[in-house]
Amino acid sequence: ARQIYIADHRAAGKMTKDMRKDRKLLRTSVYAIVDSNDFAVKDFSRAAELYQMLYLDRYSWQNPQYTARYLAKAHEAGVLTLFGMRGPDGQLDGVGGVFRIGQSMTMPLLGLDTDKPKDIGLYRMLCAIAQDRAIADRLLYNRSAGAAGFKRNRGAVPAIEYTGVYVDHLGAGPRRATRALAGILRRVGVPLLQRFAL
Repeated sequence: ARQIYIADHRAAGKMTKDMRKDRKLLRTSVYAIVDSNDFAVKDFSRAAELYQMLYLDRYSWQNPQYTARYLAKAHEAGVLTLFGMRGPDGQLDGVGGVFRIGQSMTMPLLGLDTDKPKDIGLYRMLCAIAQDRAIADRLLYNRSAGAAGFKRNRGAVPAIEYTGVYVDHLGAGPRRATRALAGILRRVGVPLLQRFAL
């Protein structure tokens, strides 16, 4: 399906230079970290807005479209553990949400105010908070796809993510077509993903 980046924090490891810079930014920033327990009702609407600014408006509306209600329910049920960055004006300017299953973690929710200057480092700080949680709990952290250099510089390594499709219940034609596509993806797609770090 795609090349993702995995950071294995199940055993103690060294902080990279970029990881140390990110933690320094967190310590010296004017932003306050908002823990999951400190999310106010208004923060869920802002979280949905921040996610939309980054992943829908900037990239694609084919990405999941989270609503404030969904985020509040996922938070309440413990499906997503939310955190954020609140500016001196009291407004949430960055949000992250991690999902854990067993000894693995991923961050399906990430949003930030794209109108803020990039050098504030909201993306870096949100990623550092999530990574610190994975380190503290000794988890395998699926950092998803994209931003390859950023993730490699913070200890992640590439891995191919696969999509499984069950076709045995289909007729012979669809089975052959699906298996042919799978063969092409293995022989052509995977080498291209690996070569160009897609």
